[in-house]
Amino acid sequence: MLKTFKSNTKTLSDGMQVESSSRNFSFKMDEPKALGGTDEAMSPVEALLCALGGCQAIVVKAYAKAQGLDIEDFSVDLEGDIDLDGFMRKKMS
Repeated sequence: MLKTFKSNTKTLSDGMQVESSSRNFSFKMDEPKALGGTDEAMSPVEALLCALGGCQAIVVKAYAKAQGLDIEDFSVDLEGDIDLDGFMRKKMS
């Protein structure tokens, strides 16, 4: 079974803010002040980490359910490093 997911992201007028939507849900993303944003929402990189954690947690819940297991508590902690030189125009190739 193939399922297609769709989303839309548009820029907002305040700093680096954008709004992403899919189905009937939406959320804003921004950048920290040090990166030119207003720091009023998580950054796209942070949202990506949250999405990866969400995928992992949902797979664990689905697999456990399929195996007849009851999981009382489960969490995923993720972190990642990003080289900001290109984003901040400090280094151009």
